[in-house]
Amino acid sequence: MIATAKLVLRCLAVLAALSPRIRPAEGKIAFYSNRGGDEDVYLMNADGTDVQLLTEGPFTGLCPDLSPDGRRIVFVSRGDGNSDLYLMELATRGVKRLTDLPSTERQPRWSPDGRRIALQSNRDGNYEIYTMDAEGQNWVRLTHTDAEELWPKWSPDGRQIAFSSMRDGNWEIYIVGADGTGLRRLTHSDRRELNPSWSPDGTRIAFASGTDRRFQLDVHIINVDGTNEVQLTDLNGVEENPIWSPVGNRIAFQTMKDGNFEIYVMDADGSNWQNLTNDPAHDYWPSWVNPIAADDVKPAPQGFLPAESVQLQIACDDRAVNDAMIPSRSFSCYVIAGESRLLFDAGGGGSLLHE
Repeated sequence: MIATAKLVLRCLAVLAALSPRIRPAEGKIAFYSNRGGDEDVYLMNADGTDVQLLTEGPFTGLCPDLSPDGRRIVFVSRGDGNSDLYLMELATRGVKRLTDLPSTERQPRWSPDGRRIALQSNRDGNYEIYTMDAEGQNWVRLTHTDAEELWPKWSPDGRQIAFSSMRDGNWEIYIVGADGTGLRRLTHSDRRELNPSWSPDGTRIAFASGTDRRFQLDVHIINVDGTNEVQLTDLNGVEENPIWSPVGNRIAFQTMKDGNFEIYVMDADGSNWQNLTNDPAHDYWPSWVNPIAADDVKPAPQGFLPAESVQLQIACDDRAVNDAMIPSRSFSCYVIAGESRLLFDAGGGGSLLHE
């Protein structure tokens, strides 16, 4: 048992090295609202608390998207009469202009590694999907049709982008490689399919689907191979712009169920609705991340994770289940620490493996 105790301590030491900081429980959600009289970008905790105004003065903001590390936010501003993209450093609130074209650039979305931004632009005559680097340079055009292509969203591995298109005469969801190759159509219906959003594990896409009626949209989810489409909301109104929680168990979206647009969150099966914003003004376009950021994390004391955040499940040790069995010297332990999952297996030879 002494050897077992030493091995457990070794497990915890390795965990401390791999996970020296603890993620916030829920993360942050950005959105935009006209609650202050202008369209501005706001930031709040994922439970709806601590709402902060981010854009003021000439930098009115729409369509915000938080960077994966939670340190920056890209958004649309029409402060000078044109629709361009801007970048804000959240630590300083400093703002940098990324685009300065006579065309319209909207709906920016960060790549998972934070190096590129997908967007829609009509710089070539009609709305197409493009990517550019985080400095606003090195544009790559991904779509080439005479139809409108809108609402780009990166896959979690950064290899693909989902978007909505009218190219076949109806709004449908398509997927294209991040280099513009491998285009395929995901949805096939006579309804409008809008606002695609990948689940964090890359297996499903949430989107808004509705009839030709202007104020009739519901949130659906579908497997990335086009199977098993499920409708999550069924109200006589608008539920749109779904975005998955960082761990994939909940979905935030905007709805008009209360008479004006509010940000709600629900479980990934459509249950347990919760209103995150409660303001007479409209609130739109949630963006949800759970970053490891200097202002949001707490160093683990003495290099170890807090005991309450660690679970140990002993799979095998040197004890027999009854007196008729002879135990062997071995140890296997499944460790759950925050978002980390590791299996430690010393086996019968005493070597330590982890994955």
